[in-house]
Amino acid sequence: MRDLLGRESNVVLLDESEKVSYSLYNVFYQLFDEGLFIDTNYEVDIRDGIFILTSNFATGAEIKQSFGAAIYSHIGSCIVFDDLSLEAKQTMAERHVSEVYQCLDDEEKESIDSTDLAAWFQDDAERYDSMRIMKTKIDRVVFGHLTDRLLSDLETEDEPA
Repeated sequence: MRDLLGRESNVVLLDESEKVSYSLYNVFYQLFDEGLFIDTNYEVDIRDGIFILTSNFATGAEIKQSFGAAIYSHIGSCIVFDDLSLEAKQTMAERHVSEVYQCLDDEEKESIDSTDLAAWFQDDAERYDSMRIMKTKIDRVVFGHLTDRLLSDLETEDEPA
C-alpha cells in the first residue's frame, strides 16, 4: 500500500485483477466504498480515485462469477477490448524492433541488419495474441543473436593458429 501513498495521480491500475488473492477483497471493499485504506501501518485517502481493473475475462458475467456479486456491484463499467488488427500488431513489432535497435552500437546494428528478423516479425506478427510476449520474443531473438555472435567470435579467438 506504500505505492498508493507515493502515487502521482488518483488513477490506480490493478492489472490482471482476476489473479488477486481473495484475502485482499476486504481491502477492495474499503477502498471502493469509503475511498480509504487504513491498517496498522498506513492510512491512504483516495476518495477521488479512479480504479481501473484489467482482466482476461470476456464478459461481465465471467467477472461477476469470479469476483462475486458484492465486488462486481462496485464496478462502474466494463469495457471489452477486441483483438488487435494485424496492422496494429505489425506496427507494434516495428516500433519495438526499432526501440531495441536504437540501444545497439554500430557493430551490433550491422549484425542485426544481416538478419531478416525485423521482416520476420512483420510477416509473422499475426502469431502473437499478447504484445508483451511478442516484445519479449523480439528481445530474446535480438540479444540471443548478438550473444551467439559474441560467443562465436570468442571461440574463433581461442582456436590455435
